Amino acid sequence: MKRPSFFPLIILALTLILVTGFVFSSSPKQTERKIGSEVPVVSEEQYQSALTVVLKKFVTSYDTASDDTARAHVVDQTLATLLSMRVPSSEKDLHLALAIALQKMKQGFVSNPQDVSDGYAQIKTEISQTSWLHV
Repeated sequence: MKRPSFFPLIILALTLILVTGFVFSSSPKQTERKIGSEVPVVSEEQYQSALTVVLKKFVTSYDTASDDTARAHVVDQTLATLLSMRVPSSEKDLHLALAIALQKMKQGFVSNPQDVSDGYAQIKTEISQTSWLHV
């Protein structure tokens, strides 16, 4: 007498679970934003004071650094800070110019020392041309 086997049912159930898992994992996920959880807009005054602090710290640390390794570290930290900041639309050009100059300096430490001095001069120029930056 042959006993009924549940093996085909188990294989079928596992296959269905696997296919369902693939379908749900590959479907696009929608992030629901709760009402009132919009990203806060940064004011110009907040941005200006934050950028002044960041650049003041950068210039001081960069000028007092003992060697290129320390300067490269200061540039890297400042670039990371700039990239994480929220920027009002009126200040995007300045912010982008500073980030590009810092990136140029960062790459200059690896390949071309002239890029380091050019990037630093560009930052100093941006600071001197911006009336509210008191560094």
